[in-house]
Amino acid sequence: MPYRIDRGVEIPREKLHPNPWNPNHMKPRQQSAVAESVETYGQVLELLVRPHPDISGEYQVIDGEHRLNILPEIAFCNVIHGLPDADAKKLTIVMNETRGSADKVELAQLLADLNSEMDNLVNALPYSQAELDELIELAKVDWDQFNQDFDPGTPEDQDDDPTEGDAVKFFFALPKDKADVFTQARAMVEEDLTLDPNKDLALGQVILELAQAYLG
Repeated sequence: MPYRIDRGVEIPREKLHPNPWNPNHMKPRQQSAVAESVETYGQVLELLVRPHPDISGEYQVIDGEHRLNILPEIAFCNVIHGLPDADAKKLTIVMNETRGSADKVELAQLLADLNSEMDNLVNALPYSQAELDELIELAKVDWDQFNQDFDPGTPEDQDDDPTEGDAVKFFFALPKDKADVFTQARAMVEEDLTLDPNKDLALGQVILELAQAYLG
């Protein structure tokens, strides 16, 4: 039987406590974007909370902890009753991990549209200026000529710094009629090299070998 949920309950912020197990950590750029959103639009999403298991009359946040300290003195919450610890932890994971991810090409077009309509876009979104510039440039590509199944990744996979350790991230697409050529090249490189288990780094290894062979 579903748990009872009281929706849109107004709760003083001082009676709301973060849970001790939340695995979701935001980068400063993302946290800044959340703060800008709350300042601009107010609280558009309720926090999900349960009555605190140890403090009578107070509440423990299950989802929405990063918004908690940004909200005004009164927060709107959905209160779920009778939720034991195990289910509370499970629900935290479900809420964190089931929100989906953006198609990078469609996101690029959306950002390009916004960039023409809004100032200071970098202050309102969880991307660095370099990431925004890269995505907006991506919107200029005619993707109809490429394989529609191509997935160049998502911005949340990248750090604010576009490097990952000593690696620099690139993405590219191939026309459909050239895809087999690259597959054959990858197989040839793999005969001579042990490719990294990280698919992005493995792809980089193949491209580097081909570039070095071309440049002589």
